[in-house]
Amino acid sequence: MKPLNLFWIVLSLLLVVSGQTSLRLHAFAEDAATPEPSASVRDIPPDAAMGAPLFPAAGDAADGETDIQPDIAGTPGPTTRTSGVVEGDVLPDLAAMVLRPDDLGVPGFRERWGKLMTLEEWAAEDGTTVAKARTDGAVPLYFTKLYNPPTSDPNRSRQYVVTELWVYPDGDAADHWIFPIASHSLDAGYDVVPGNRPIATHSFILRGTCTCGRDRPDPVLVIAFRRDNLVARVLIGNSFGDTGSMPDPILDQDAVTIERLATIVSKRMAEVTARGPGEGIGPMALRLGDGRRIYETTGDDYRRLGGRDFPMWYETADDTDLWNRIMVDAVDFYVLNQSFDAGGDTVVYGTYLYRYGSVESAAKRMRRHFSQTEPDPGFTHYEILDLGTF
Repeated sequence: MKPLNLFWIVLSLLLVVSGQTSLRLHAFAEDAATPEPSASVRDIPPDAAMGAPLFPAAGDAADGETDIQPDIAGTPGPTTRTSGVVEGDVLPDLAAMVLRPDDLGVPGFRERWGKLMTLEEWAAEDGTTVAKARTDGAVPLYFTKLYNPPTSDPNRSRQYVVTELWVYPDGDAADHWIFPIASHSLDAGYDVVPGNRPIATHSFILRGTCTCGRDRPDPVLVIAFRRDNLVARVLIGNSFGDTGSMPDPILDQDAVTIERLATIVSKRMAEVTARGPGEGIGPMALRLGDGRRIYETTGDDYRRLGGRDFPMWYETADDTDLWNRIMVDAVDFYVLNQSFDAGGDTVVYGTYLYRYGSVESAAKRMRRHFSQTEPDPGFTHYEILDLGTF
């Protein structure tokens, strides 16, 4: 790993919470409440899961002639891995590739959540083993969802933008899944939309609807493409609910708009994978997972990246002020929060990773931490698992 003359601090917390229903942000003994998302962050479309057993075969998704995979066309690209994106289970910094609110060009968006689905989580979801999940075609998936307006109310009219990144063993496998990934979760009757320019390798644009477990379909526009052994999908969806009107302005659901967003993701994929697997803060985060238990993830993403801040959907002005006091002058700040039920108690695990521009800045932050951190009496167990530098 090449630190590039920068300095990391890793802080991990393991908390056993008895009789509490909300998760509190507790870092550096700054006692302030952070709202916990009310909806499950495992809100993945039901068929967006483990590859072959759950994806329909290309062209089998619907009765209409439009639901047929077109011949793969576009700019030729490598069909085998050329950049060493994945070595074993070491992943690239997927969270550094996704779309952010300030990429969209429309005000009002905030992140609803980000999440990495590991092979352990796929196995737990399907009640199988990690080895069987891998054999069945499960691959790591990282996705984020942006909302406008930022709300957890399922009845609120809103627009959302989803970025998905699927990590396949090689380019050949990735090529096989581009179209099934493009069409997954879409209702029967979607159309293939002509594009204006190729995005990376073998890009497809589809227009259709997604009922996605709701009582009404959402109009959606999606694009999927491959870069090396990664398949990316970007989706723009309009959810018309019973509460409130759709925000104005919103993103246009047209080829020009979605190709612009896909180009941003494609460039980031190229930049991040060029650094090599395991580089960046995201891959450093130690995630709970053993293939036997489903871990609820309430945060798995950058709150700050390259000095750019990304407020979460729930943040008030006071919440944002708290985050700013926690991050201080860090260049990057990554948050991972997970929890699981342990026989009536909720075990909450969190990792905060900081990257600073100088050793002096990081050392100053460490001195402040050691002078202020004390166990919170509201928790039955509080333990600093690791505090180190890299």
